[in-house]
Order: sequence, then C-alpha cells, then structure tokens
Amino acid sequence: MKKITHSRKKKQPKVKVKMTGKGLTIYGGLLPVLNFMKALKFREKVRKEVTIGRAANAKYEMVDAIEMIVIGLMAGATAMEQMVTIWNDK
Repeated sequence: MKKITHSRKKKQPKVKVKMTGKGLTIYGGLLPVLNFMKALKFREKVRKEVTIGRAANAKYEMVDAIEMIVIGLMAGATAMEQMVTIWNDK
C-alpha cells in the first residue's frame, strides 16, 4: 500500500464579507421563485386539480396552504414549525 504524505498545511487567508448588495428583496431571495410560480399559473392549476371545499369560517383557501408549504420548502424549512416561522416573518 502506498503511503500518502501530507505537505505542510498552508494558512488560510482571512475572508472579509461586505454586505453591500443592491436590489435585494425582503423575501430572502424567494422573489424569483414567486415569479416563477406566477408564470406557471401555480394557483390556477392547484385550484383546478384540488377540489377540497372551503368551510365558511376558513381564513385560507387550500391553494394558499399549498403555496405556503411550497414556499416554506424553498426557503429551507424542514418542519411545519419552521414554515410557520417563515410565514410569520414580516
């Protein structure tokens, strides 16, 4: 078996980050996803395919709930609790 020799480790340069971006959104980078969903007519297609009735006292339509879940997943949420946090973010 051949031995691999490690050369001396080089010191990593320090990284400096500047927050100077322009045109950033309050949606955490989700604006392109929202625009893509709009271009796909996501809401209309879900309304057509999902035929669950809405109760008289319901705050949201089923399409709203599905859209919120998809957006939460795109934002990196892995649990419903994290999705609620994303939805409540002003």
